[in-house]
Amino acid sequence: MQSAYAIGEAIAALVVRLVLPNFGWRAVFLVGVSARAPGVLIQSSVPEPTLWSERREIARSGHRSGACLSGKVLRTGLLATTMNTCGRFGYWGLFTWIPAYLSLPPAQGGRGLSLVKTTTFFLVLCAGKFLGYAAYSAFFADAFGRRKPYFTYLLMWPALAGANLRNDPQPYIAAASWGHL
Repeated sequence: MQSAYAIGEAIAALVVRLVLPNFGWRAVFLVGVSARAPGVLIQSSVPEPTLWSERREIARSGHRSGACLSGKVLRTGLLATTMNTCGRFGYWGLFTWIPAYLSLPPAQGGRGLSLVKTTTFFLVLCAGKFLGYAAYSAFFADAFGRRKPYFTYLLMWPALAGANLRNDPQPYIAAASWGHL
């Protein structure tokens, strides 16, 4: 399911490439909003699963479990939340900053790439994300469990980014890109 995110992001990059130069940003926004319409129709016509409905009724009846706020579960939950918050902060920081960096002229601190080259860059990133998600879910998580491959990734990418910083004239983009390819 996570790999569908990379596919959706690639479709969005293609929409920007095809629609933005011809019709402007408002048309890109309209395409994005119109993509939500089928989801609303599907969501309104598909009934909730029985198991979910039963659990919702139990929760409404006042039966609450304090297991989430105790001992090892609390510690693991806080660690996972902190780790994922840092990862998401880095990801969204990078991907809200990088389009401007790629498209600004070099005199303003950017790379001066055209829309076509920037879109190509994002499509390559999307392909890498898709392959990474697919490899993780199809092989590594099945072979080694979820925890070991994920923590290996968390330890490897800063080391690879550090090695790349020595060879790249644009150190910030090098550090950020190794974490998300």
